[in-house]
Amino acid sequence: MFDPLNGSVELREFLNEVTPFLQPNHLNWLNMLLMVQGHNSVLEYFTNGSVETETTFLYSLDWFDPESEQFNLLPAYLQRFSEKFWQKRSDHGILEMEIGLYDEYYQYLRQSGNGLIERWAILDLNLRNYLTVKKCEEFTIPKQSQVVGEDDFAKRLLEFPTGHKEIQVEWPLAAVIDKILKNNNLLKREIAIDQLKWGLIDEMNLFCYFSIEIIIGYTLKLLILNRWKRVYKSEEITSYEEICENIWTKEIEKNPLLNYNE
Repeated sequence: MFDPLNGSVELREFLNEVTPFLQPNHLNWLNMLLMVQGHNSVLEYFTNGSVETETTFLYSLDWFDPESEQFNLLPAYLQRFSEKFWQKRSDHGILEMEIGLYDEYYQYLRQSGNGLIERWAILDLNLRNYLTVKKCEEFTIPKQSQVVGEDDFAKRLLEFPTGHKEIQVEWPLAAVIDKILKNNNLLKREIAIDQLKWGLIDEMNLFCYFSIEIIIGYTLKLLILNRWKRVYKSEEITSYEEICENIWTKEIEKNPLLNYNE
């Protein structure tokens, strides 16, 4: 059941439970999905030269140096990211590096060899870019430096406003997202978007009984709920208003350009 505010099965507990029954290629697919959890730490390291919670970091810090002997221990997409940004990382802003990191990551997922992961990568990228461009339009932020990737849909988002028929016809989810965004309650909007993702995972897994896709889909759902655990901590936050404020604060921390008009 989709219930982001009332806890769920622990992701690590679930993975420990299923791991003994999976094939090596299955474990590789799950690891590909879990890598996203380390992206904030990667960006923190490339920006500050250190990681606050290094004990939970997925990789050794010295692996990121392309000249390191352990460089090839990184996933392929992180190798490409490091080769691009490592030497001159001080010349790049965190937003530019974040876009570069996710561009490599989505390409990595689309080359996974698993149909569900590939479809999820396209869906999540399109959703991410569409929401970003909607936010740019709302706050009059230039969108050219905000969109991830260079696929056809990303190019159309740069060429046309989100309300244009080229966008609305090509991506039917646009109308669904627009309806969600009309709700002025930030919390309800965020929940509705994640509920939409949840339902789309179920649709992609329709008739996939007794398959690794069911486990992949369940892992994707737990990653969605994991995000809410970081935003909503019942012992610290007691009202919807505080949850909304926490969501918005994290968005600003992630993208300083949201203060563009100030």
